[in-house]
Amino acid sequence: MKLVTQEGPMGCGVACVASLLNMSYQDALRLFSGGLHKHKTSGFYQKDFTAALAKAGYQARGYSASRW
Repeated sequence: MKLVTQEGPMGCGVACVASLLNMSYQDALRLFSGGLHKHKTSGFYQKDFTAALAKAGYQARGYSASRW
């Protein structure tokens, strides 16, 4: 795993995915639907990460934290 620098104001998750998959930030950004826009404006949700990892051949399950 290599360290990847965040290139957009909302792209910290993209950098994490790039690190996990051992690829560049730009390559990881292409895995996200609407990534070129979202990494600069709105950011990403859990479903975006699950879908991006699935495109790369990884199965991920996400759980949200909630107050009991």
